[in-house]
Amino acid sequence: MYDAFADYAEFGLETSDAAKVYYVALDATLTGPADAEALKDLAASESGFAGTADVSGGKAAITVTGLDEEKDYVLYAAAEAPDGTLSEVYHYPFKTEPVNILGVNYTVQPLGDGRYQLHFVAELNAISATPVYWLLIDWYTHPYPEDVENGCGETERDQCGNGVTGPGTGTMEFEAKVPESGIYFLHVIAKGKELSPVYSRDIAVDTSPG
Repeated sequence: MYDAFADYAEFGLETSDAAKVYYVALDATLTGPADAEALKDLAASESGFAGTADVSGGKAAITVTGLDEEKDYVLYAAAEAPDGTLSEVYHYPFKTEPVNILGVNYTVQPLGDGRYQLHFVAELNAISATPVYWLLIDWYTHPYPEDVENGCGETERDQCGNGVTGPGTGTMEFEAKVPESGIYFLHVIAKGKELSPVYSRDIAVDTSPG
């Protein structure tokens, strides 16, 4: 029925004989709207996490953005029939996640002089601008999040960097050059309220995409 991420949540509500759905997401410690009319008025104001969703094929898709990570919320929703009749108010408790790296894809491009250009795309569970740190090394280790945040490792061959995800995209792109083919080790973290766990993957460098 819903998917909750770090700073947004997606809901798919099923309803019959309805044209619109009015909704608001509130901190779970707050009191919800008293009735469907109050909820409709709140949705019309488009304040905070309130809004209106059209119904198509008996379903309404709702996306609430700008949420705080690791927080309990309640979505309140009421359906309105074509004749204006309002349903009762339904409530759906949910909790957002901590910021995390979902995965990293990469491609490899030979430069013609023995070196390779690597292009990475890191995907997060947050769509607001979020700092991302990365470390690419040619020796195996299990770094702590703080190690990745603090930058490059022990050798001159280590590469590192940081950036911010594009607002609304949930992704950050970055590049690195390596001197030769072989197996490298990528470690990536995101920084929300706290540093995320380290996302690690082996990077096989030749002429094939990862």
